[in-house]
Amino acid sequence: MGRRIPGKKHKGVKDPIAQKELREEGLKHCINAPPKEIDFQEIPKSLERLMKLKQMTKEGMFNKRKKKTSNKTGLMDTSRLAGKERVLPGMTKPDRELPVLVQKPGEPEWIFLNRVKNATNDFIKEVKFEVKHNMKMKRDEKTGEVKFDKIEADPVDKMFEDKLTATKKHKKNPKGVSQPEGLSKTARRRMRLQARRADQGQTEREVKGGDDFSRLQDKVEFNEVVHRPPQLSALPRKA
Repeated sequence: MGRRIPGKKHKGVKDPIAQKELREEGLKHCINAPPKEIDFQEIPKSLERLMKLKQMTKEGMFNKRKKKTSNKTGLMDTSRLAGKERVLPGMTKPDRELPVLVQKPGEPEWIFLNRVKNATNDFIKEVKFEVKHNMKMKRDEKTGEVKFDKIEADPVDKMFEDKLTATKKHKKNPKGVSQPEGLSKTARRRMRLQARRADQGQTEREVKGGDDFSRLQDKVEFNEVVHRPPQLSALPRKA
């Protein structure tokens, strides 16, 4: 059974004649009112929109729909992706020109995609090489000859790179312990252990993490004889 919805409470006695007079008083200026301008005819909003669209069409404000170029050969071509790169905020350097690869007639799809993958990996390696050595590589399209031009490093990138290098060095050697290159990981750990022992004046066994229960062991002297086990005066807790 549904919830009972209470009705509106009628507080007090309302005069219907007084209510009608009040309603008619508010609509007095709207009923049978003469037009504001006698020689002016109001235009519907729908007609105004049609007139506006007609004027915009005459002025050429609507862009004509471009016809899609159909690929009759059915071969894949990477040149169709040109101009569709996504530009993000902060990208000030121009994009490099991507190599154009076209599927050959009779070439299987997986072979063409493998060629695209290899070309992409080579392209990424070239960019990393340029960034690492601050150089610009230029390749002649006809002869394939490669030339390198030295460019100045961006001061902002250089500042971040120096800061990152300093942070890595600090994490690798936080206490300033000298770690010569060419040593193995075990040798470097042993050197750090020796440096810590020298600073704290501890023995090698204590540095490694304990005295191996030496204080709990009995020292048996030479020619000492034991006839019976020791007698315990206290019983175990859970005896």
